[in-house]
Amino acid sequence: MSFLQVLRKWCVNAASLVLHFAHGGVVVAGLLVVGYVGLGVSQYGLNGPWLTGMFRSGAPAEAVASAGDDNPAVDSLAQVPALSPQMKRVVDYLSRRYHVSSVGVEPLVASAEDVGKRVGLDPLLLVAIMAVESSFNPIAESAMGAQGLMQVIPRFHQEKLVDQGSDASLLDPQTNIVVGARVLKEYLVRTGSMEHALQVYNGATNDAVGSMYASKVLAEKQRLEAAAKRRPIPPAHSPVRAAAPASVPSASTQMAPTASASRLPTLLQQARHAATLAEAGVPATLAD
Repeated sequence: MSFLQVLRKWCVNAASLVLHFAHGGVVVAGLLVVGYVGLGVSQYGLNGPWLTGMFRSGAPAEAVASAGDDNPAVDSLAQVPALSPQMKRVVDYLSRRYHVSSVGVEPLVASAEDVGKRVGLDPLLLVAIMAVESSFNPIAESAMGAQGLMQVIPRFHQEKLVDQGSDASLLDPQTNIVVGARVLKEYLVRTGSMEHALQVYNGATNDAVGSMYASKVLAEKQRLEAAAKRRPIPPAHSPVRAAAPASVPSASTQMAPTASASRLPTLLQQARHAATLAEAGVPATLAD
């Protein structure tokens, strides 16, 4: 046997050994994967964080692990549920009244419907608050720092915002609806009255202002209900202007001089002239 034949036989045996170990390694790796998947399914089921994390590479693991069925937050990646015919009529009404795109307002109404059911509030009430507070502008911000659709002040409700995630922002429409609904629900439990809860939500300093705000929101909710049920929509009343008190004279009345007032300088001059003549000993009749 020549040297070349021996070398060829050795190379064939070496390649066969390598292929044998490679095949065995693939089999072992496959068994490990099957065991991992079986263990995950047995402990968490098919919806566990071990599986969702494999397909959500862009989302941090902490956010996936903290998401639960009892969290009222609406996943921004999830598809918006289909609206009922009644809620679609509400979308059409809002599009006409507030001059907003029905395509843009439809996800907001769908989120309000979903969050309202989870929190235990009427979805149309949440939509009415959005209409009154921001006219469906998701990036609205007031001088007091209230943000988003439902005008929530972050510094007063930081704990509710943190519950939605470390990167949550009230300028995100769905986060804003969730936090605003939880705030209103808390006030409703505390006060026991929806009108009082709306007053506290508005931060009214007196009952008169708070009552006006609550009436405005409830009136808008009534119009939404009418639109959903195809009933005549009540008209939106213009704000009532306070009339001036009747006892207070106008500026023109205060500035117009009376007849006696116009003669006052002449009378004073005549009295001063008479006193001067009396001191000089001249009779007033002679002076005239």
